[in-house]
Amino acid sequence: MRILFLTPEYVTEKYFDGGLANYIYRIAKELSKNYHVEIIVSSDQTEIIKHDGLEVYRVGLKAYEKIVMSFINFLTRGKIAPTLKYIFYSRRMYKFYKMLEPFDVIQSSNYGFPGYFIFKKEKRPLIKKIARASSYAPAWRSATGDGNNFNEVLNNYLEVRLMRSADKCYSPSQFVQQLYLMNESLKLDVIRTPIAEKEVETDSSVYDEKLGHIGKYVLYFGSISVSKGLDQLGDILPDIIEKNPDIKVVLVGKVALKSANEDLVEYLKNKISKFETHVIYLEKLKHNQLYPIIDHAHGVFFLSRVDNIPNACLEAISMDKLILAPNSASFNEMLSEKNAMLYKQADMNDLKDCFEKFWTMNDREKKKVVDQLTINSNEYKMNTVISKLESYYKGDF
Repeated sequence: MRILFLTPEYVTEKYFDGGLANYIYRIAKELSKNYHVEIIVSSDQTEIIKHDGLEVYRVGLKAYEKIVMSFINFLTRGKIAPTLKYIFYSRRMYKFYKMLEPFDVIQSSNYGFPGYFIFKKEKRPLIKKIARASSYAPAWRSATGDGNNFNEVLNNYLEVRLMRSADKCYSPSQFVQQLYLMNESLKLDVIRTPIAEKEVETDSSVYDEKLGHIGKYVLYFGSISVSKGLDQLGDILPDIIEKNPDIKVVLVGKVALKSANEDLVEYLKNKISKFETHVIYLEKLKHNQLYPIIDHAHGVFFLSRVDNIPNACLEAISMDKLILAPNSASFNEMLSEKNAMLYKQADMNDLKDCFEKFWTMNDREKKKVVDQLTINSNEYKMNTVISKLESYYKGDF
């Protein structure tokens, strides 16, 4: 069986954001043990490379396409620039795809709709077209308070059109599954994201230099954005710091903008007095550098307004960490009140109380909670996920 993945981000690229890129890398690598797997990824250049035994086609835009795109952006005053870029990359992927031998399965992310033109134009009945829903964009925008401008409406239209032209669609969570059913009347299957195995070789240099001397700390790692709820720290931490002057909060990841002129870390600095004393920010790290930081953390917290079985939470579970998270947004599909600290979504008082208990929990109390941290059945194990995908691709699921 020949399998092709289409994605706007992958681990070979400089600026990938993590979740989707790592998911495809891990799944493709596992599937390649029994099948022929190839990947087409949006890139800044066009070349064919071998990466960990996988054939990766890095597809960049041609010079004339960049000129045309710039001209359209000039005419539209940049109002559709993000979506226009995805359209041009999707079109370029289709042109590249036509040069390849036929595949049995083509899988595209809905995010960035890389398979839009391929799914639309590929009519051969024996080629199965699969779409995986990384998110439901309107819900994410609603959670961050963003409006529905034309760019965002167009982006969502193209993401949904891609999914409607697929033979099958799936999501990692029932949360996103229900969003598509209620808002788009699209029926998605659920195939979980597998828990990542901890890398054997780790690099403790960043931990030793930045955190080894600070003692106890709680950790967040992932995208530092409003959709991930990190702005809420500005509301709860001042009171918690006043009661617990020894608290240390470590944030690791890529920072998003809070507003046009301010990123989220700058926003928190303005909201939290003595920010540098209590909050340590580290830029995005490689996984082998991140694992020692997770290992030494008192606990790991997540504040997402919306999410879709985040890899970071699965990693924290696999490393037996005390976890603080909301009681919705797909976290309740991985965690329960017995094995984690779940707060009521959008209830700032409950979040503040839970965060303080999270920090002050002693080792005996923490062990009692963590000892029950076994994820639901086998559905998140790699061999289970791969088995389901194999059946899915063959039409038996």
